[in-house]
Amino acid sequence: MRLASRFLTPLKISARSVQLEIKTALNAVHLDHLLSSLTEHFKPNVLESLDVQDSRPGRAEFHNYALSPLTASAFQRLRAFTGLTRLNLGSMYISITDDEVLGLISTWPQIEEFYLGTTWDWGALRFGVTFRGLGGILERCPNLRLLRVNLDTSAPHDLPVYVDHRYIGITREKVTFLGVGYAECNVVEAIGNLLGAMCPNLRQIDRACLLSLVHESDVFYDKWPKR
Repeated sequence: MRLASRFLTPLKISARSVQLEIKTALNAVHLDHLLSSLTEHFKPNVLESLDVQDSRPGRAEFHNYALSPLTASAFQRLRAFTGLTRLNLGSMYISITDDEVLGLISTWPQIEEFYLGTTWDWGALRFGVTFRGLGGILERCPNLRLLRVNLDTSAPHDLPVYVDHRYIGITREKVTFLGVGYAECNVVEAIGNLLGAMCPNLRQIDRACLLSLVHESDVFYDKWPKR
């Protein structure tokens, strides 16, 4: 019986880089299962780069996804891949808090590229990463170069005028690109000064493309001024 069980155990592939394209998952529950099963197929101590692309038909129709964003629980088993330097989950519809994203990112201290649900602006309210969370990510990831997270700039208690003093000394000179997801930029100077202090070599800030505009006219939607 033991021999049979071992024989039926899924073969684990020794791969440093994996690119997956999802085309058939019906909802967030199925996506959760797919992501959780990756540790059954790839050796955690070998994998360094993981890209998961959501290419399901009809994904540009917001009503198909609005009621079922992925939460932090969907990514818990990915923490087994402790050697990741690149994780791209940018095309996923995700809702995550500061504490949840910091709990995840702490698993990957060598991460250089981190993309989390920022390819599209889904046009709906959800949890995002505040400036406190952004500072925590930078603090935990000294090798970070490229970052995409949904930056929540709306929380009154977390505006730059209140939080900039907390992050004195947290500087990541390697960060050259920041994707802010659906973030608004209503206080341009304050936000710009804070981000500039945290990432002095930042060359580009991008906002997610509004899903409805992509679907209707393929026009890139960006409220953040380019510098």
